[in-house]
Order: sequence, then structure tokens, then C-alpha cells
Amino acid sequence: MENAFNEIRYDYDAAAKATQSLGYWKEVYPLQARLVVAYIVEAFAANGLDLSKFKAGDPVPSVLPRPIPKKNHQIVQRFYEILEQEGKLISSSGAHADDESREISFVRTATPVDQESSSTIYKSLFGRFPQHDVGHELINVIGSQLAGCLSGSANVLYLIFGNPRNTKLLSDMYEFYPLLRAPNLLLGDFLVKAVAAHHSNAQNNGRPFRILEVGAGTGATTRHLLERLVSQAQEDEDPDAGPKVEYLFSDISPLLVGAAKQQFKSNPSPGIEKHVQMSFEVLDAESEPKKEYLAKFDCIISTNCVHATKNLNHTLGILKGMLRPGGALMLVELGKKISWLDVVMGFFDGWWAFDDGREYPTIDEKAWEERMLEAGFDQVLWSEGTLPDSEEEAKIVRLIGAFV
Repeated sequence: MENAFNEIRYDYDAAAKATQSLGYWKEVYPLQARLVVAYIVEAFAANGLDLSKFKAGDPVPSVLPRPIPKKNHQIVQRFYEILEQEGKLISSSGAHADDESREISFVRTATPVDQESSSTIYKSLFGRFPQHDVGHELINVIGSQLAGCLSGSANVLYLIFGNPRNTKLLSDMYEFYPLLRAPNLLLGDFLVKAVAAHHSNAQNNGRPFRILEVGAGTGATTRHLLERLVSQAQEDEDPDAGPKVEYLFSDISPLLVGAAKQQFKSNPSPGIEKHVQMSFEVLDAESEPKKEYLAKFDCIISTNCVHATKNLNHTLGILKGMLRPGGALMLVELGKKISWLDVVMGFFDGWWAFDDGREYPTIDEKAWEERMLEAGFDQVLWSEGTLPDSEEEAKIVRLIGAFV
């Protein structure tokens, strides 16, 4: 498995070019960050804290004057941190907004509040980088209602899932957004190589390569991977061979599993039934697995899911227990703080579900390596960018492989 990963490990540059994500960190993210700050400043003003009224050096309250539901305290704290990072505030205590161990107070800086409204900034951004517009639209769905989301008068779940268009935006982000799409392309390439290596090994005696997808959600990753696996199987077609892959689609939500089963059974990709044997199951990655799943799977995959569990070491230990000797866990995970994702995801309970010593939901590759080794994996590798423009972008979302 490690050999298959090493063959694709440094292919991030090609994937980034294919998805048009090269240049994101320098060209696009600063504009998104400006939009996020505008939304936060306006939302804070609507909740009693108008930063435009403060002069440089004025103390700024660390608590919004108007009552905020307790469940939103963490996201408010994160918004203070974003304002500090973007130069609007300075922590006068010497601590930072993400330091929960000290009481924080803030001082206004001389950096002016943007004179353009968030709606004007959004309109100027939309269409400028079309491949990123799904992200811009999602930022606007929540950002334009951020004041109400903070106060509790607006419901984020309703804003996204109560509107079919917004629900599709969220699904499209996971499937097509360039930063997430690039590591998914690498994951597909890895699986093709891993399946080929598996079937070239006579000791496997024709046994199908077994894949478990955890937290598969709406099936965005699944669709791409199935198309990639089927396409390769058709190229290598052996008329006497049965399915080369067994693929178990799983999620904690019975509704999502039911919807995926209906979708993939009623509208399967051409050739899938011949080359991939699919099954569907409700599965909680934080609970002990069925006995028949212990040491069963050759590869377990998950995209932007495992970070949302309460205790990473516990979850990683459970996933490792379901891998066969020589198996691999493949995760696509964010490795950097992206302020607009806090706007989109920060009001969901799962974003702040962790209870394992983390300071923030996502962690970088070194922290993943430490926890994976603690969970008993033998080796940890991750995707890398080699071009000047991609080296930093590759850190935003990584494909991380842990091997047993």
C-alpha cells in the first residue's frame, strides 16, 4: 500500500492544475478573507459592537453587548480571532483570541473597517474566479444572515437544508470545489494502483479488494471513486473475472444511507454492477464495529469526516481495527484554518464536537501523524506540492495515508 501511495504522493501539482486550484492561496483566499471580515464586522455591529465607532487604542469588549446563545460562544470567539488575524484588533492581554485559558481583552487597531459593504464585496468577487463560486455562494448564504445566526434569530440548518438550492451548493462544494477535488483525484489514483497491486499478488487468490467509506454523506466522493475504479476495470477487463472491488458505503445518518442506496441502485454508473459490488450500511465510526468487520477491509477512506469525531485517538483506533494486515486508512482532511469555512460550518454542532485536547476542529499533517502513530499505525504519509504556488496550497487539504 505504501508503494501505491508513494506513486501518487507528489502528484498534487497535476491535480491542482486539473481542478484549477493553483494560485488559490495568493489570489483567491485574501479576497474571501476580506468578505468574511466584512460579514463579521456587520454582524457584530448588529449585535451591539460597531468597530467603526472605535478609534485606534480604544479598548474593545471581548463579549458582544447583546445576548448570544451559549451554543454560539465558540464561533463568536473564533470570529474575534479572525478579526485579530486580519489586523482589526490586538489582544491587550498578550494572549490570543483562541486561548481559552486566559481572560482576553482587545484594543482597536488603526486598520480601518472596510468602507464597502459585504454585499458589494460579494458582488465584486462572484464570477471573478468561477471555479470557486460555489464557495462564494455558500459564504453568502450564511454571511448575509450572520447577525441573526449569532443572535439565534436565524437558523443555519434551515438556511442550508430548508432551501434545495443551498443544499445542492453544500453537496457541490464537497464534490466539485477545487481545493477538495484535488486530493480526491489523488485518492482515486491511489485506489486504482492499490487494487492493481492487490490483484497482482497471487496470495490474494482473486479475493476482491475491500473498501469501506466512512462518513460518505451525499456520496460526492463515492461517485468520483466509483467512476475511476470502473473506468480502470474496463480497461483491464477479464471476461472471466467477477467484481474486483467490494465497496461498503457508510454514514451515521440513516437518511443519507437510504438516499445513497436509492441513488446508486436506481442510477448506477455504467459497468459498476460488473466490476464493483456495492453495499450500504449505517455505521458510527466512534462505536465498536461488528465482529465481522474486524480486520476485514483492505482500505478505509473518509473525506472531511474523521475530524468531526469527539476523540481522534479513539476513532482512529476503531478504524485501524477494521483494517486487514497491510491495509491503509486514507483521509482527506483540512490542515489549515480557513475563515470562510468557519462562517459556513461554525454553527453546526459537529464542528465543535471534539473533546480530546484539540483547540480547533482541524489539525495539520504533523498532528495527524502523531495521533495515527499513537493509535498503532506503522507509518503515515501525506500528499505534497512541489511547485512554489502549490506547496502552500497542498497544506490546506491533504490526502493522508496511515498504514498497518
